[in-house]
Amino acid sequence: MDVLENDLVKLSAFSAMGQDIVLSRTLPATVDRVMHHIGEVFSPVTWSLLLRDAAKGTLKFVHATGTGAEAIRKLVLERGQGVAGWVAENAQPLLLSDVRNDPRFHSGVDALTGFVTKSIIAVPLCVRGQVYGVIELINRLDDSPFSDRDLLILRTIADFAAIAIERAYYINAVKRLALTDSLTGLHNRRSFEQILQRESEKTRRTGSKFALLILDVDHFKAINDNHGHAAGDEVLKTIAQILLATSRKIDCCARLGGDEFAVLLPETGEGDAPFVVRRFQRALDEHNQTAAIAISVSVGARTVDPASPEEILTQADKAMYAVKAKGKIDPPGDIEGQLRSWLEDSKD
Repeated sequence: MDVLENDLVKLSAFSAMGQDIVLSRTLPATVDRVMHHIGEVFSPVTWSLLLRDAAKGTLKFVHATGTGAEAIRKLVLERGQGVAGWVAENAQPLLLSDVRNDPRFHSGVDALTGFVTKSIIAVPLCVRGQVYGVIELINRLDDSPFSDRDLLILRTIADFAAIAIERAYYINAVKRLALTDSLTGLHNRRSFEQILQRESEKTRRTGSKFALLILDVDHFKAINDNHGHAAGDEVLKTIAQILLATSRKIDCCARLGGDEFAVLLPETGEGDAPFVVRRFQRALDEHNQTAAIAISVSVGARTVDPASPEEILTQADKAMYAVKAKGKIDPPGDIEGQLRSWLEDSKD
């Protein structure tokens, strides 16, 4: 094979590799393809991909392969820490044939894994000046140091990877925007209805219980009229923050529209949901002690009926309007009365 033909074969291989990486649709798939190709092209003892937290500047090992890999998966490096930290902060590649005398080398990872690092090659995952992470290769299988040629090839792979990772981030961001309420950051109605449908289907299959709370701000129009829409927006954001603070990680908090909110409580029976409501009301009462605008809400709550789980939203909504129709004590509201009414009605 002559030189030209050999170069064409290499170019074709890189083109195929680049397409395989760039066509990955999700972040995990992109990372997997990048790590796969690195393993094929190089002969490292250990290789890792770290993603950068844009706000904190920290680096997290999201994928590691080879000796000591299990020990460092999910490990987080502080901003600028180690070779990878230096590469991320300076957006520059780094090739160290011998790490022993380089101050940028951080021996903490070796201490954690029992591994002995000799040579490192690390490149940033960078697009238009934005560093998304770092690819790092440690030690060759044949114990020889990495070369400038290795660095050039790894930078090429990193360029493909960075483009694919940036696209995956954008796709995820668009999905989040489509399913998130822009004002409060909670799930929007579309997202909530999808989650409610999944939970209802689970109930049909397994008979599992879940509860649903519908919350509506009392006198919200008066708040907007008397204090302005900006103040009304702050009220909605406050309720969202309190809902998130008083709910479990598995719960789904949503803004259904206007001043109406919902909380879906998976694996929650009739006796447990009132505790969630009480936590919310205590936090709301505490907020009202110092707030310029006191907030009151009406709460409708229902536990799912396994025979007709799709009706729970209508039932909880009706319960909320029934509470509102009975009239409310201005903040703090009669939350215990609401709970007693719910428990009594649920037995009908």
